[in-house]
Amino acid sequence: MSEKNDTQDTLEEVESEDLSYEEPTFEGYVEGGEVDEETNTSAPDLITVEASDKKPTSGKSSSNMTTKDGVIGAKAATASTKKTVTAKPKDATVALYSTRNVSWQGVGKVIIGYNIVTKAKAAHWLTRNHIREATPEEVAGAFGA
Repeated sequence: MSEKNDTQDTLEEVESEDLSYEEPTFEGYVEGGEVDEETNTSAPDLITVEASDKKPTSGKSSSNMTTKDGVIGAKAATASTKKTVTAKPKDATVALYSTRNVSWQGVGKVIIGYNIVTKAKAAHWLTRNHIREATPEEVAGAFGA
């Protein structure tokens, strides 16, 4: 029976307490999200920076630009000042016709059909029985020239 009395006493204590809710208030805050300048105090260690019209750059020039209409585009390409390389004189070449695909270490590779090789490598390839030297007319006819 003493348990019921303890429980009733606890309930009476809770009911007698003031459980009303108070809305929190913030100093310097005005309804609508604006700051009331009269009550707002700023912290002394607050750092302020003035706005600058300069855009931050990395020091590199960009190939992008903005037109007067605000459209992003690319700058015109500049002419290259590099010198052109002249072609090296080619070694004398020979046309060979092969009836097989063959790879020869130190000499090279030929495929079935016409192959253009240097004279030095042609001397090696002509020792094989499946390769013969092709005439210029034969090669021109095969390539449609």
